[in-house]
Amino acid sequence: MSTSVENDINNSAAGQVHIQAPVDGMSCASCASAVETTLRTQSAVRTANVNFADRSVTIDFDAEQTSFGRLQELVSDAGYTLLLPPAPSAESTDAQQTRDERRLRELRRKVFVSAACAAVVMFLATFLPHLAESFASRWSGALAWAQLLLSLPVMIYGGSEFFGRAFQLARRFHANMDTLVALGAGAAWLAGLPAVFAPDWLLSIGIAPHLYFEAAALIIALVLLGRLLEERARHRASASLKSLISLRPDTALVLSGGDFVERSTAEVLPGDVVRVRAGERVPVDGELLEGSALFDESALTGESMPVERTAGQLIPSGVVNLQSALKMRATRLAADSSIERIIRMVRDAQGSKPPVQRLADRVASIFVPAVLVIAILTFAAWMIFGGTAVLTDAIVAAVSVLVIACPCALGLAVPTAVMVSVGRAAERGILVRDSAALEIAGKVRTVVFDKTGTLTVGKPAVLSEEWFVADEEVPRLRMLTAAAEQRSTHPLAQALSEHLLAVIDSAATAPDGSVNEVRGRGLIAEFGDIKLVVGNRALMEDESIAIADSARPRIAELETGGSGSLVFVGCDGRLAAIFSLGDAVLPEAPDLIKSLRERGVLPVLASGDTPGAVRSLAEAVGIEEYYAQVSPEGKAEIIEELRRRTGAPVLMVGDGINDAPALAAADVAAAIGGGTDVAAETAAITLNSGVAAVDRLFNLSHATMRTMHQNLFWAFIYNVIGIPIAAGVLYPAFGFLLSPMIASAAMAFSSVSVVFNSLRLRSKI
Repeated sequence: MSTSVENDINNSAAGQVHIQAPVDGMSCASCASAVETTLRTQSAVRTANVNFADRSVTIDFDAEQTSFGRLQELVSDAGYTLLLPPAPSAESTDAQQTRDERRLRELRRKVFVSAACAAVVMFLATFLPHLAESFASRWSGALAWAQLLLSLPVMIYGGSEFFGRAFQLARRFHANMDTLVALGAGAAWLAGLPAVFAPDWLLSIGIAPHLYFEAAALIIALVLLGRLLEERARHRASASLKSLISLRPDTALVLSGGDFVERSTAEVLPGDVVRVRAGERVPVDGELLEGSALFDESALTGESMPVERTAGQLIPSGVVNLQSALKMRATRLAADSSIERIIRMVRDAQGSKPPVQRLADRVASIFVPAVLVIAILTFAAWMIFGGTAVLTDAIVAAVSVLVIACPCALGLAVPTAVMVSVGRAAERGILVRDSAALEIAGKVRTVVFDKTGTLTVGKPAVLSEEWFVADEEVPRLRMLTAAAEQRSTHPLAQALSEHLLAVIDSAATAPDGSVNEVRGRGLIAEFGDIKLVVGNRALMEDESIAIADSARPRIAELETGGSGSLVFVGCDGRLAAIFSLGDAVLPEAPDLIKSLRERGVLPVLASGDTPGAVRSLAEAVGIEEYYAQVSPEGKAEIIEELRRRTGAPVLMVGDGINDAPALAAADVAAAIGGGTDVAAETAAITLNSGVAAVDRLFNLSHATMRTMHQNLFWAFIYNVIGIPIAAGVLYPAFGFLLSPMIASAAMAFSSVSVVFNSLRLRSKI
C-alpha cells in the first residue's frame, strides 16, 4: 500500500503535490517548529505546516524538483520520522486506529509501572527514614539501595522514550521537550548516586548526602501520566473526523451479469448500477434511477429532517436510505465522492494554521534553548548566592526549571481548538477548508448575499394567485389548468402544475383534450368545448382574451411590483386567473438577516436579477442595502467598496458560477452546499446545511477564537509564572523552593488543561 502511495506522490503529473503525512517522534511545539523549519528550507517546498495536535504535517512541494523520499531523509536528519500518508481506505483507517490503540496501551503500561515504583520510592524516602533512626546505620544504607533499585524500572522502562529521543536529538544538536524531561529526571537521579556509593566522602567535604531518586521517579511518572491524558484527549479531539470516516461504506452491491455482486467501493466505476438496501449508507455519489426515497443526510448537513429525492436527482455518498431498496447509477469514483471530499477538506482544515498561531510558533522555536539557558543560570546563581545547602538547593531549582517548562501547552493551544471546531462544524453541516477563515470570520462586519439559490429556493414557485370567476368555477379550472401545464416542460409550467395538483381534489380527473405550445408565450388547450389559454400577456392579446376592468389595477400592481413572472389563464375568451411565479424566499432567510443585524453585521444583497425582483426579495427578508443587475465582476467590485467603507473583512455567500469572482474577492467566502463545484472550490467554507448556517458560522468563529485565546493565555502565563517560581524567586522573601515533583505535576496539568479546554468547544458549537 505504501509503495502505491509513494508512486502516486512522486509521479504526480502536475508536479505540484499536496499531502498530509504523519510525523513520528514529536513531543512538543519545539519539535513541530524544527520539522517545519527543516522542510521550509527546501526551495521545492512551497508550504509546510505542522499540526502538533494530530502529529502530522501538510506539505505542498514540487515533485519535479524533489521527492517525498528526499523530504523523509531531511526530516530524519532533524531527528524525526516523516511517514508515508495512509492510502484512503477503510483498511488504512483501521490500521491507524490500531496503532493509536497500541500507543495508548503502551503508555498505560508505562504509567502503571512508573507510578507503582515511584509511589514505593516516595514512601521509602518520606516515611521510613524516620522509623529507621532507632536502627543501626546499615538500615539507612539499605533504604538508599532500595530507592535506587526501585527507581531503575522507572528510568529505564518508563523514561526510555524521553532519554532515547533526547540522545538522538543531542547527536544532531537539537533539543525538545524530551530533552528537558531527560535532563531534569536524569540530573536528579545522578545527583543521588554519590549518597549511595560515597556518603562518607560527601560528609568529608562538608556536603550532606541527599537522595533524589523519588524526584526523578515522580518526574517520569507524572509526565507519562500527563502524556497519557493528552493522547486520550487528542483522540477525542479528532473524534469528528473519525466519525466522518466511518460514514464511508467499505463495499457496494454492483450489477454484474444480471445479478448484484458485492465489491469494494474503490472498484465502483462511473456508470455502474448500484443497489442500496433500506438502512444502508449510499457507497458512492450517484443518480437515482427510479421512484423516490427518503434519506437521512444529517451526517453531511447537520439537519435531522429526512430529505426526499426522486428519479434523476443526485444522491451524495454517506447518506442513509430510509426506505426500500433502490437502484442508482454511480456518477463518480469513490475517491472523488462527496464523503471523501468532505474528509479531505476537514483533514486539510485541521492541518492548516490560523494567523493567531504565528506568535506561538515564534515562541516555540526558541523555547527549549531558552529554558536550558535559564536552568544553567539558575544553578549558577544558587551556587554563588545560595545558603547553607547550596548544592542541594541548586540541583532542586535547576531540575524544577527543566521540568516545569512546558512547550507542549503552547503547541497544543491553537491546533487542538482547530481540530475540535472544524470537526464539530462538519457534523453541523459547515465544512471549513482553511482554519484562517475561522479567525477572519469573527471580524466580519458585512455579509454580501447572492439572491438565487442563496436567499431563495432556487427554482420557480407560485407566489400568489388571483381568480376572476365565480367560486364554484375555480376547482374545475384549476384541474384543467393543471392538466394542460403537465404537458409542458417549461419550468414555469412545471411549477404551476405542481402547485395546482397540491390543492385540487385528487379524485377528480380531467377530460381528454389537446394541448398546443406557443413558443415563448404559453400554450392553448382544448377540452371538449372548453378552450383554455395559459401564458403571458402577449398570448392573451393574441387570443383576444378579455380582461375585466376590475382586474386591471391588480395586474398593474403585480407587473410593477416585480415580484415574479405573471402567468395568465383565459377561459372561453375571458380572463379567469393570474398566477405570480418567482423564486420563493427561503423560510429561514428573514430570521438570519435579523440575527446578523443584532450582531452588528450589515447584510447586503447583490444580484444579477431585475431591480423589481431584487427589491422585492430585499424587502421580504429585511435587507436595506441591495444591488440589482450586477455582473459577476460587479459583485467583486461591490465587495472591494464595502471593505474600504467599513475597514473590516467582508463575507460573501453564494452558490453559482457567477459568484466565483466575488467569492474569490471576499475576505471570507462561503458557498452554499449543493451549488456549483466552481463556487465550492473557490470558497474557504461550504455551508451544507444551507444559508441559515451563516449564523452558526459566526458562533463557531467566536467560540473557536475565544478558546484559542484562552489556551494561549494560560500556556503563556503558566510558563511566565511557573519558570521564575521554579528558579526560586520566592525563596528570598518566603523561603519557598518548588519541589521537582510539584513542577512535573504542574507541567503535565498545563498540557492536559489546554486540550480539555478545547474539547469544551463541542458543547458550544
